[in-house]
Amino acid sequence: MTSPVPSRAAAQSRPPGSALSMAPLLGLMLLALPLVGFARSLWLGEPSPALLPVLASLVQGTALIALRRGPSRALGTARIGFHLGMAAFFLTYPILSPSTAAPDVPAPVRDTADLALLLTILGFELAYGSFGTIRMRGEQSPISLSPRIVRGLMILEFIGLGAWFLTVLDYALSWQVPVFSVLLTMRGRIEGAVDDAATFLGYGQFLLGSGIFLASAASAILLCSGWKMPRGRQLIAWAILGACAAVGFLRGSRALFLYSVVPLGVTLWTVIAPRARSLARSTVVTAGVTCVVLAWGAMSAMRGADVRDYEGGWEEMTPAYHVEGAFNVYAALVEVIEAFPRTFPYEHGRSLVPLILGWVPRPLWPDKPYPFSLFATYIRGQTLEHRDASIAVGLTGEGYGNFGLAGAFLWGALLGAACAGGDGAVARARTLPALRLQLAGINAVWAAMIVRGGVPEMFYMGLGVAVGPLVLAYFVSRWTRRLGWVEIR
Repeated sequence: MTSPVPSRAAAQSRPPGSALSMAPLLGLMLLALPLVGFARSLWLGEPSPALLPVLASLVQGTALIALRRGPSRALGTARIGFHLGMAAFFLTYPILSPSTAAPDVPAPVRDTADLALLLTILGFELAYGSFGTIRMRGEQSPISLSPRIVRGLMILEFIGLGAWFLTVLDYALSWQVPVFSVLLTMRGRIEGAVDDAATFLGYGQFLLGSGIFLASAASAILLCSGWKMPRGRQLIAWAILGACAAVGFLRGSRALFLYSVVPLGVTLWTVIAPRARSLARSTVVTAGVTCVVLAWGAMSAMRGADVRDYEGGWEEMTPAYHVEGAFNVYAALVEVIEAFPRTFPYEHGRSLVPLILGWVPRPLWPDKPYPFSLFATYIRGQTLEHRDASIAVGLTGEGYGNFGLAGAFLWGALLGAACAGGDGAVARARTLPALRLQLAGINAVWAAMIVRGGVPEMFYMGLGVAVGPLVLAYFVSRWTRRLGWVEIR
């Protein structure tokens, strides 16, 4: 057994900490957001941004700019995801377009919503700063793969694909519809499907559905490791990464789509970035972001039915057509603040039950509390049985619905502590660079989606995505201890 020697690709791959180089740029963008808002008010006659959203954006920008200088050795991607989520879903509209953020809402309610957002950000930063300092045990030596482990990764690719396809087959058999109808229907009812049919796998769907992410993580490692695969084998690995992105697209969930492009994005960055100049890297990043935005617009237009039955035009696929509905969560927040405690009493922590015990089957606990987002459904005049879709109330809305302004601060602090723990776990993990970056990307999307959507729903969606990569990280750890690592030349 030879001693561990890093492969050429592993040596060239960007160190995990370099992900923090994005933070100052994102921080400057958040600092510039109020300037753009005031400019719009001068040139376009828009109302001026309110003071508290501007202050919140300045706090966020300052925190991200200072991120590289902090004591933490963690990637910090969950922290970045939180701030991007808060800015995109809650601050963009009240700063850039106050007239459309929440029209016809009394000024005191908007002021309370703005203060709740600021308190959420402050709570997050206080908790992250308290728990986010990572004590590392010296430098971690680079890792490369042995032939035996490469074979194991190839096996896991197909195990993951097979597990995911079992869930598709389970839906098809349970609903008595063709497999292609299951694959190509985005969040809508499949024509001819059996109503209220339970799947055969039940809760196994949750675990097996993450198989596509297990397969994509294994493919990413193989492509980033520097192992000289035959061209045909490389195409298979790239095809698995593309299939993962396609599955996320076809599910019709904006959150799941973002998760599904993380493995492909990490692999492209790791393979291309070390060999390209700055201009080429910027071009690749710009092209990648553009493709994701366009695909997001197409998915937003097509979801709700079989994509083969789409009859809309290209104009409905433009991202701008769907921006307000997807990003103006501020409007839902002010509705929650208007309703609590005038219409509904504060929950006083009750909404944490679905987060902690959401995995308990409802047949075993018929009175299990529903997620807090159900209140937003009631506010819109809908019911649990008859509703258009779950309505995002966001982290701040749920916190406020529990304890008022104190709850907004507390919910921000809880997420800050959780993000510090997640970033720390990724930083300390003895694993492969490609897998570390993929877990870091999942952390970022996870935090941003928890900020936007119902907390328990988005937590369990992220957990379902992370199961596959975490299983792979477990195997990597065991292979390290039992087999050692050998360079592949």
